[in-house]
Amino acid sequence: MAGFENDVVYAKNADFTQSDNQAPTEANGLATNGQLWIGTTAVNAGGTHVNVGTLTSPDASITFGFSSPNITAVVAGTVTSDLHVASFIVNSDGIIGTGANYTTIAAAYAAAVLAGGKQTVFVMPGATGIYTEDITLSANVNLAAFSCDSLNLNVTIEGKLSASFAGTCSISGICLLTNGDYCLEVTGAAATTIELTNCFVYATNSAALHITSSSGASKIVLNSCRGDIGNAGIGYFVHSGAGQIRFYGGSFENNVADTTRSTCSGSGSLAFHNCFAILPFTSSGTGTVSALGCQLYAPMTIGGSGTNSITNCYCNGGVDPAIEVSNNLILANCSINSINAAAISGAGELKYGLIAFVNSSSTVTTVTQTPLATLI
Repeated sequence: MAGFENDVVYAKNADFTQSDNQAPTEANGLATNGQLWIGTTAVNAGGTHVNVGTLTSPDASITFGFSSPNITAVVAGTVTSDLHVASFIVNSDGIIGTGANYTTIAAAYAAAVLAGGKQTVFVMPGATGIYTEDITLSANVNLAAFSCDSLNLNVTIEGKLSASFAGTCSISGICLLTNGDYCLEVTGAAATTIELTNCFVYATNSAALHITSSSGASKIVLNSCRGDIGNAGIGYFVHSGAGQIRFYGGSFENNVADTTRSTCSGSGSLAFHNCFAILPFTSSGTGTVSALGCQLYAPMTIGGSGTNSITNCYCNGGVDPAIEVSNNLILANCSINSINAAAISGAGELKYGLIAFVNSSSTVTTVTQTPLATLI
């Protein structure tokens, strides 16, 4: 007799339907395809530890069968769930066998918005790595790829991401590539925050970043990102709103030596913290510019009427003045490099302290020069 705890059964073929001590109604025989004998520690109604069970799928599209000598799992149709990285997974190659359930980012993103709550759309490289799409972003619905995919442009969105919602969403591990227009734009009047982390922001045929939102709480934040300018005459950003563009860490190249100035012309702010940037820019209006711990390899014009400051930085203007002050600037603990006779120029006020000039013939020609108090 078999079927009790600690019993061992070996059989080339067996049927427990008529085993001893079995109640007549206990069906412990293998009666249909896909059934298995399954042992349990609890005694069943027939007084044994042997039960008949079947393999079941967490997804209706997966079926199990037998093809000698193996049990087989077959995926048929659309896989509607994934237990690995997200509920909304995109792969442009198609969906069979990839773990993805969408072939376009826009479709996955719309489904994530419809689902409500906090969602993440995960994007796989696909055949070319490029998704040519325009997407309207929503609060709490993030876009992500693996961080390594942004380093070699494995996952690229060639198009415009637009945002005017109240709230925050983030994008990570993705290359944002211009397609004749900005690749990221914040408009409207809401407090919109877009957080980019480990992304590559590439301006090839248009400036990359654009912010016009009238909300002072709106912002585009680039955390440990990289960027480049691919063609001359386009600049990198256009900021005419009341919000903020912040570069935190990262490296922003200018391999075509584009001299077109990016602009910050509204009441908002522009901030560079601990980053490398070759992005010439001009500020005006009532906004502010701040830079801390940066290497800035491009001429800049500081013209906003807010409180502007550059501290602990290296500024290199090349043949142009490194800094032109047309309103006001606090400049402290900095190295200034320019082959122009006037390394710092302009009609504004320069408040300065501890400046080192790499070019010994450099001068300061700002109209008003005010030394800062220094404790020695």
